[in-house]
Amino acid sequence: MKTFKQLKEKFGHQMGFLIAAVILTIITVGLSIYFLTFLVSNLTNVLNVKTSPVSTKQFDIKGFEKLNLGQ
Repeated sequence: MKTFKQLKEKFGHQMGFLIAAVILTIITVGLSIYFLTFLVSNLTNVLNVKTSPVSTKQFDIKGFEKLNLGQ
């Protein structure tokens, strides 16, 4: 039969690990929620960007003919 001191030590170690597990679980869940909301808010900002159409550049045929490089 174990003594009271041995049972108290075993229970104390188990409580320490239990408290550490609860704290780490709370931290992990909190950080996961924070990073998920950060990602969602920034993703919506990125996807809602309005872009203006870029004008197409035309080749200057008359300017090319003036250079007389085609012959």
